[in-house]
Amino acid sequence: MNLFFRCILLMLANSLLSVMCHAGAVTNDAQAQDQLPRVIEMCDGIDEWPPYMYFKRINGEKSSEVVGYAFDYVSRILARKGIKATIKLIPWNRCVAEVESGKYAMLLDASNSEERDRKFFVSRTYYEVHLVYFYDLSRPKPQINSVADLKKFRLCGVLGYNYAPFLLEPENIDTGADGYDKVMAKLKLNRCDAVPDRLEVAIGFKTIGELDFIGKNIAYDFIPGVKSLSYHMLISRKLPYSHKLIELIDEGIVEINAHSGAADLAEKYGLR
Repeated sequence: MNLFFRCILLMLANSLLSVMCHAGAVTNDAQAQDQLPRVIEMCDGIDEWPPYMYFKRINGEKSSEVVGYAFDYVSRILARKGIKATIKLIPWNRCVAEVESGKYAMLLDASNSEERDRKFFVSRTYYEVHLVYFYDLSRPKPQINSVADLKKFRLCGVLGYNYAPFLLEPENIDTGADGYDKVMAKLKLNRCDAVPDRLEVAIGFKTIGELDFIGKNIAYDFIPGVKSLSYHMLISRKLPYSHKLIELIDEGIVEINAHSGAADLAEKYGLR
């Protein structure tokens, strides 16, 4: 073989090697981007959502440690893949915006909607709450036989909470109270006839010492014909590993529910 052909063959070999190396690098980069990180950062609402998400109380005082059914649940799913969960409680609207932008990977306690389906990957249902209304036992009980009956009464709610599951518009409910103690105080002062709420969360606030509705002579009742409300995790669509993360979360929910569920967590946090 003459020198000319040897040079041609050498050039072709070098060119092929370069292409193969470049393709391999691109593949490795894509795979690296698609891998789940060792730590998943998430946020939730600073106003707390016991027993699902709240600051641990030590001798009745709020600490900086975040605990709850939801955080334990997601930590259990991620731990199976050697992934650590971290969480920060910040104002709710900011948390939603920063998960949407990708600053945080996910948030843990959200009901679903068409808008959220567009903006986030929405997990399977992993817990449900019951919709009730609270009323003052010292006055006649409101006659509420359906969710539509709520609009016949003066209603109070908590600032920032979503009352759409009760089929209420903002004009149907006074949400000036910035906490459970204040909304129940308004009920006792006859500023409203009823307080629509999620039963498990109200009991959660009672458990951590933030709400004593029994001591205030306040009772609750279920709303006939209203189903329980499902809650989900919302995952950012803006991260390179978003698809992998929602797959892992949904698989974990299915696996947990297929066995004993999260019965131990439910018992730990007073849900049983």
